[in-house]
Order: sequence, then structure tokens, then C-alpha cells
Amino acid sequence: MAATSDSLGGCHDRAGGSPWWVQLGYPSFEAGPDHLPRPGQVVRHYRRLKRRPDGKRWTQADLARALGVTERYVNLMEHHDEGFDSFSRRRFLAEILAIPPVLLGLAELPGLGKQTTPLQAPAVISRPAIDVEQVARRLSALNRKGDLSTAGPELPLVEATLRELYEALPFARGDQPYVKRLLVGYHTLAGSVLRDEQQPQRALEHLNKAVGWANSLQQETLLAFALYRRMTALIEFGQVERALQDEQRVRRLLPRLPADLRVALLLRGALAQARTGEAQRQPGRVLALLDEAAAWLGEALAGSGDDRYHLPLSRERFQIDRAAVLLALNWPRDALDSLPTRQLSGMTRANVYAELLAAEAYARLGEYEQAAALGLEAIPVARTIRSQVNLDRARRLTERLAASPFGSAPEVARLRLLLNQPGRGRGRAL
Repeated sequence: MAATSDSLGGCHDRAGGSPWWVQLGYPSFEAGPDHLPRPGQVVRHYRRLKRRPDGKRWTQADLARALGVTERYVNLMEHHDEGFDSFSRRRFLAEILAIPPVLLGLAELPGLGKQTTPLQAPAVISRPAIDVEQVARRLSALNRKGDLSTAGPELPLVEATLRELYEALPFARGDQPYVKRLLVGYHTLAGSVLRDEQQPQRALEHLNKAVGWANSLQQETLLAFALYRRMTALIEFGQVERALQDEQRVRRLLPRLPADLRVALLLRGALAQARTGEAQRQPGRVLALLDEAAAWLGEALAGSGDDRYHLPLSRERFQIDRAAVLLALNWPRDALDSLPTRQLSGMTRANVYAELLAAEAYARLGEYEQAAALGLEAIPVARTIRSQVNLDRARRLTERLAASPFGSAPEVARLRLLLNQPGRGRGRAL
């Protein structure tokens, strides 16, 4: 509950002289509005008590970096009490500077309420007959959008198209195999979007259906692709044993698969294996899978260019996926050496992923400042493309940095602020 002017003013009136904060043992700040101490003086006092990793006290420049504002703005805050009209900013300042909340008009730090905004129902496509060619073109366009950034905003359209396909299936006759292939494609797309948004139950429902339809068609390449997408989600959701079951199933298909799909599956298998305790002790099996994938990479890149499954295959993407495996083995220096030296053109989500892998590797090596800098670059982009999976990676990075000797640095406070901003996009500007 926030402190009110009545409750705090009463404390002052009963004493008759000293303000209530002096009576409670706090410094003799000048009185501000609403029977509270001047917030700028409070912030300046506690900012000077804050210590950086090198033992020096926080400067106005340090606080400016943490808040993402200019040093002049902090000067105005401290000397002219500007910028304290935001409740969330007061709460953040109280947290990072260890200010007793009551001094900023907060009796206690409020908890985060549960999200109550109802999900909007997806739009409905209503046409008397299905145009399978148009639906296929739509799937290709949505997959390209997902590869470059995110297809998240199009999820209602994806789910509406799935309903349309299911309604058309009994009447498709000779086109039934084609419609079933489209069902596999749309279910894998929906599952991948929901994986990126960290919705495990819904994602796996779609991916299980994709595997089921692919299995019914008895097309090994299509089945391997559906299993690849499901393995990716299972690994992300921490269900490594189930991912390994899919990996064993895929191993029987590998000799008959095209090179690009073979490389993708070998990399996923290596990542699943790397997440096991056995691999931490004996990484030979994981390294063998990486070597096998590398051996097929040249043929995969020299293929016909038939990207029917929209596999994110390039030499740079191979390096990113290899780095993820090495990091899972807790080999951070090798992971950094594996990462590409340049960003992938137009591949926003992959670039954010690579930045966060590098940040995690630097953090494990004790190079905390570099880790924080990469995290600060990645978070706004991940938020813009609504990539919850990457925001969660950034959150784990921030927790690691906060628990390190670098934990009191303003960069770590800034990371926490960026992660806690509400809504989509960049959040509220400070």
C-alpha cells in the first residue's frame, strides 16, 4: 500500500518539530510535497551509498546508464525533483539504490498482478471452397516472415487457415495428400511461433499433430521435418528425454534424407545430447554428431535451392547452432570461436539468438561487462519481434550477472529495467 499524505503527515504533526523521516532515523532531507522528503535529495543520498564492482560509489553517469537517460536528466532529478511522477520509476529507483520505499511514497513494493487480458479470438477465413495453391503460397510467405523476424502477429491467420483445411479435408478427394501436407506445414509453423512465445502446451499440441499427419502420409522427408521442429521445441522446453526419443527415430531416417535436412537434424541431435549429464562427462558422442553435420554442410549449401521446408541453413547459421551445442557442453570459449564474425543479413531473430549466446559465453568466462553490453543490444530487438524465448534467455543472463561480482553495476540494473518494461515494443521511455 502506498503511503498517503494523511498517514505520513500525521507522524509529522504528532512530533511537532522534526519531520517523520528524521524521527524514523533517516537523514534530514528537506521537505517536499505531500509530507514526503524531496525525492531528488533521497536519490542523491542513496546513489552515493551505492558501490560499483571496483568499490567506487555510483556517479550520476552510472545512474544515467542504468535508467537509459542522460546525465543531465539525472542532475535535474536530483536537484530539481524532476521525473518522479512515474510510480514505476520510483519503485525501480528504490530497488536498485536500496532506498527505503516509504521515503519515495511507497509503503511497500507492490507485487506484479496476474495478466487478465483475455486472448482475442482469431480471425475467421470464410470462403465457399479452399484454394490449395493460395494456401500453399500463404504458408511459404509466413515461413519466410518467421525466418526473418517473427510470424507471431499472423498466428490468428494460421489457426484460421488450419480450420479451413480441416473443413475441406473430407471433400478434397484426389487432393487429400496435398491438403495433409499443408496441415503438416501449418501445424509446424504454429508450433514454432508458440515455441518462440514460450507457450509449451499449445506449441506441442500443434507439433504432435504435424508429426501425426506426416506419419500418416508415409513420407519420410516430411516426417523428418516435423520431428525436427518438435525436437527443437522439446529441447527449448527442457523435455530432453522426449527430444532424444525423436532423435533416435530420426537416426533411422538419416541415410535417405536430403543433405540440408540431415545437417539440421544432426545439429538438433547434438544439442539434445549435450543437455544430458553423460555428455558433460563424455562429450565424444556430441562432437561426433557435430563433425557429421559439418561433413554434410558443403553438399547441403550446394544443393538445388529447394527450400520447401524453410530450414535456416547457411554457413553462419550452422556456426550459431554449433556454438549453442558447445555452450550446452559448458565450453564458452569454443562457443565464442564458433560464432560468425558478422550478422546474418535480414535474419533478425537469428542475430538476436547469436548475440545472447555470445553474451552467455562471456558471462561464463567472467567477462561481465561485454556480456552486459551484448544483452543490452539484444533485449530491445527481441522485444520488438515478440521473441519471448530470447527474452527468457536474456532474463537468465541477467540473473547470472546479478549473482556475479558485477551484480551492482549500472548495466545490470539497466538490463533488469529493460526486461521489466510492460507491453510490446520498447516499453515506456525514461
